[in-house]
Amino acid sequence: GEGTLSEVYRGTQRSLERPVAVKVLKGSVAPTSPLGRRFEREGALLASLAHQNIPQIIDVGRTEDGRPFLVMELIEGPTLAELRAPRAVLAADVATIIALKVARALEYAHLRGIVHGDLKPGNVLVSRRGEVKLADFGLARDVSETSDDRLGVVGTPAYMSPEQVLGDRMDFRSDIFSFGIVLYEAL
Repeated sequence: GEGTLSEVYRGTQRSLERPVAVKVLKGSVAPTSPLGRRFEREGALLASLAHQNIPQIIDVGRTEDGRPFLVMELIEGPTLAELRAPRAVLAADVATIIALKVARALEYAHLRGIVHGDLKPGNVLVSRRGEVKLADFGLARDVSETSDDRLGVVGTPAYMSPEQVLGDRMDFRSDIFSFGIVLYEAL
């Protein structure tokens, strides 16, 4: 897969012979830039979150050319956006189960002081076994951070809270606003 800042590859963790996802900062983004630093911080944030509805981080490192990467558990299956694609809405019971699991992931992150910052259907992974994972903490922020490395208005406009659109400081309510849009679209 590919996003604005990164590329994601399927790999194999050789020591355990298991499939993993490897997320690498794009070569067009300097690792020392605010976006590059944000990418590296994603690994630290994910490492601090151990929850069944958040992908597990396995390792972090740098490529031979110095680009940071994250190794995470591989979730095989569609995103919520792909799951919805053939039809306009999901069955109410399916949408409710997915929403509950995303809400649990958000609650867990929020209790640890983390705001996701980019909640959208493309960041909700649904495995073939029915697991639901809230992924892509690339724009996440620890609410206790005192540094202000604002990147301007970043995120996916259709799912941004008003304060995010204005470039103001986000808090947990920003994620709840985005979650409401995702749930509305699913139903």
